Amino acid sequence: MSLQGKHIVLGVSGGIAAYKTPALVRLFVQAGAEVRVVCTAHALEFVTPLTLETVSGNSLYTDMFHRVGERSTRHVHYADWADVLLVAPATANILAKMAHGIADDALSTLYLAFHKPVVVSPAMNVHMYEHPATVENLRLLAQRGVHVLDAAYGPLACGYEAKGRMPEPEELFRATEAILTRTAEPEAAPLRGKKVLVTAGPTQEPIDPVRYITNRSSGRMGFCIADALQRQGAEVFLVSGPSALQPEMAVAHWEKVRTAQEMYDVLLRWWPDMDAGVFSAAVADYRVRDVSDVKMKKTGGQTALELVPNPDLLAYAGAHKSERQCVVGFALETDHALANAEEKRRRKNADIIVLNTLEDAGAGFETTTNKVTFLYKDGTAEAGELESKVSVAERLVQRLGRCMGVLTLWCLLLFGGAALQAQELNCTFQVVSTKIQSGDKKVFETMQDALAAFVNGQKWTNLQVGPGEKIPCSMTMEVQERDFTTGVTKAYLTVQARRPVYNASYQTTLLNVVDKDVVFTYNAFDPIEFSDNNISSNLTAVVAYYSYLIIGLYLDSFAPNAGEVCLGKADNVVSMCQGMSEPGWKSGERNNRNRYWMIENYMNGNYGAIHNVLYQYHRKGLDLMYGNPTDGRAGVLQALTALKALNDTRNGLPCKLLFMEAKSDELVSMFSGATQDERQQAVALLNGLDPSNAQKYQKIMSAR
Repeated sequence: MSLQGKHIVLGVSGGIAAYKTPALVRLFVQAGAEVRVVCTAHALEFVTPLTLETVSGNSLYTDMFHRVGERSTRHVHYADWADVLLVAPATANILAKMAHGIADDALSTLYLAFHKPVVVSPAMNVHMYEHPATVENLRLLAQRGVHVLDAAYGPLACGYEAKGRMPEPEELFRATEAILTRTAEPEAAPLRGKKVLVTAGPTQEPIDPVRYITNRSSGRMGFCIADALQRQGAEVFLVSGPSALQPEMAVAHWEKVRTAQEMYDVLLRWWPDMDAGVFSAAVADYRVRDVSDVKMKKTGGQTALELVPNPDLLAYAGAHKSERQCVVGFALETDHALANAEEKRRRKNADIIVLNTLEDAGAGFETTTNKVTFLYKDGTAEAGELESKVSVAERLVQRLGRCMGVLTLWCLLLFGGAALQAQELNCTFQVVSTKIQSGDKKVFETMQDALAAFVNGQKWTNLQVGPGEKIPCSMTMEVQERDFTTGVTKAYLTVQARRPVYNASYQTTLLNVVDKDVVFTYNAFDPIEFSDNNISSNLTAVVAYYSYLIIGLYLDSFAPNAGEVCLGKADNVVSMCQGMSEPGWKSGERNNRNRYWMIENYMNGNYGAIHNVLYQYHRKGLDLMYGNPTDGRAGVLQALTALKALNDTRNGLPCKLLFMEAKSDELVSMFSGATQDERQQAVALLNGLDPSNAQKYQKIMSAR
């Protein structure tokens, strides 16, 4: 996700790690964000105001009562202005204030006024970090929705080599970016309704009442996965071994166990009802056959312990999974990593194996980072770089969603989706009547409710893939004129639709159009009715037309010609409206915004070529880009080339206008990070397709 245009408030409290904050501010600014810094008085013992103001380009906020040329309620202003508040470093003192609602300085007062995502990065002496008061304060903040980043392990200012360091600026940057990505589209929860079992942490196999066999797993990776799943709407069933850590988000179904057998017993109880399982726990392979009831005494000689195999949780899930269930396992290897991991995946019938190796610095146990490779059942592998475990968890959950067929429609479309008809709509409908100064405004409230129910309740197709799996869109009707005697109304209709990008926490705009020729008659409590064979009013005709257009374009973006049925229904609406006197439907009105002329371009002899452009841009371009940017941009360039060729052979292709209006900003962002050759190709094509926006496209060449 680009941070271009994002507003970030960085809160700095009085810890030695404050000296790193100028580098963090610079990373945000270089990514296109605007940053404002709020400091406690003690923070300025470690970093100077001039440095922070220079790198951010904004004045520092540290004194609530300093009013020279400044508003005195900056804590409220910043809370409304910002997209996220990041507190780094977060000392034990500021964490205590935040947890208990104490507001006695600029930063703590801002926090209480803040109503958007908050991220804290604790940094302090290890004993302070592990003190029960600090642990409880972090728990309280996490329960309230604050994103608590784990402290890093390493040398501390006090001389200890322990946990308590603030992560490096690059990691804080990535974590904040990920959180902004997750919250950018809060309604998008592709795993809603799915039940996923997660195992986490080590197990402990007792030898006697005081000794046991275990390993170095902290449980961090599993807890990050549980958090990532919940952020995508899944219902998480977590079973964990002994750990000092915990998930950031409260888990409704969480069983804490000690031994492998206890973890296996929970698996047997939960697995039949699950949609997927992520087996990240480091389960002991063996246990002691005969556990002593009393502490074993040291004898001075050799002692032999007889070990017997523990139950294999991953193997059980793989052997007993149904067609709807997906299984993800982990493999920690020290040699022949790829071969061993793939053999494990086949032997245990896993859909995905997540491989990490102790050969990679910063990977494995007792770290906040990991470097993994995903191995899939089709024989392919996807290697990653060193990144935070939060980021690994986010990527894994995206891959799991693909494995589960979420959205189910996506997978069906990849294998012959043209036979499908569509999903239904999840449409926000708003009627804006501020231009109307008299009359009964209740009419518009009634119309808004009726239209919202009509759009979301109408079965536009014969297929609804699953609960909650609907196409996100919005229609905003701005009333321009209203005759309260006759009920005749003139309005503008703004129509927008989005589509999730495959394997990415991002949505792309499919349609963004303003229809200025909407005339209709409506009186309070008039019925909103429509069928494919009968249209009672121009109002229902326009809304039905755009509903079918949204669904058709959505399906075409996943498979060639998959939207044929829905776009054919939109064409049918146009045909039935030819006899109407209202504007916008006439075949002779060949302007770019005429509904007849728009749909004619999709349904004429060039039908296949136009729809393949949509498919090429999304599936072979934008979707692919999030796994392979070079190939993805190449796919987008091919789509633009095909669109340019169509436009050159047909005079005034309205589809081109609709496409460019929806995609222009996205294309600038996409190619601003490309190679010089890709930039030049993109600018040449875009200027040829959309010369009115040549100045905007020139930003691609000047981006750094």
